[in-house]
Amino acid sequence: MLLLVSAVIVLVYTAIFCIGTKKKSRSISNASAKCVAMSYGMITGTTIGLFIGIYLQGDLAYSTVASIVISAILSYFAGRIFGLAGIIEALASGFMGSMMGAMLGEMIDPSNQAFIVIVMVVLYSLVVTGLQYMILSEHQKTFNTSKIKAAPLIIILLLSFSSISVVASVDKAENDDGKTETVDSVEHQHQHHH
Repeated sequence: MLLLVSAVIVLVYTAIFCIGTKKKSRSISNASAKCVAMSYGMITGTTIGLFIGIYLQGDLAYSTVASIVISAILSYFAGRIFGLAGIIEALASGFMGSMMGAMLGEMIDPSNQAFIVIVMVVLYSLVVTGLQYMILSEHQKTFNTSKIKAAPLIIILLLSFSSISVVASVDKAENDDGKTETVDSVEHQHQHHH
């Protein structure tokens, strides 16, 4: 459940990023565009790679290939906003990030999986929100528009933190119930044998 909700958060952020950035991309300098595309590709690739690495734990080859393909698709759409250079930056950094994420997902102990997923979703949300803020601030400087409207970014950030917290709590409660039942059944079987 935690992986599913985390993946949905990544997809929602990707959609918001692509839609919100497209209109403002012409006001961004080339250096900033490359920085945004590279940062987006890296954080998305690492996050997707981690999720798939955990989901397919024990099968590093398939998780790596799946991570690279899914990351490439998301990175392409985000990089496309900034032209060919943006696509190349996003794809290259997404490629590297997806391999690292898949390896991390493979190596992480099952008892720490929920923790690392939560940390990665928080990092992903913060980085993408920061990138969107950077784009908005460059747009505002270029066109001398009024203040940057950061409220929507903060609301989306809070919603993603809230949803991941709720799902993590529910997953933990379900896992704790399962452990209690297992311990009770083991004790019951142990008493039954005596």
